Amino acid sequence: MGHLPYIIQHNLPLLLPHQTLLPKKVKKQKTMNEGGGLGAKWSVKEDRQLVESWINVSTNPITGADHKKSRFWNKVEILYNRYAPERAIKRTGKICNARWNWASPLVSKWCGSVAEAYRINPSGANEDTIMQLGHESYQTKVGKTLVSCIDGSY
Repeated sequence: MGHLPYIIQHNLPLLLPHQTLLPKKVKKQKTMNEGGGLGAKWSVKEDRQLVESWINVSTNPITGADHKKSRFWNKVEILYNRYAPERAIKRTGKICNARWNWASPLVSKWCGSVAEAYRINPSGANEDTIMQLGHESYQTKVGKTLVSCIDGSY
């Protein structure tokens, strides 16, 4: 076997000048919505969970709302994915932020209504009472509840 070429002795492929044995570069798989694509549509339940996650992070009295943007949306991402509806796609903080731009005007009005309820601060009111007053105030201003706005009937 000593007289056979090395590549044949070792069962190596015969390469043409333009070929290489180096592995081909594998393209990185994109996660949902990366790269400017439309990605998967959001369901009504996913929109609700996003809004609930945003409200929980932004009104948390322990951590407060004073976060850097990336840290804030990381917390929203964690909450959203933890309580996402069954079979929902995992969403990144960046994607949640992009979707938030749609829901933001509705929730901003709701937050204003809740802040107004806190300012009124009726005697003996607890958190539940203040939230109820906030919802009622929002419905008076907008004509619908926040939930019906999120459901798409806005």
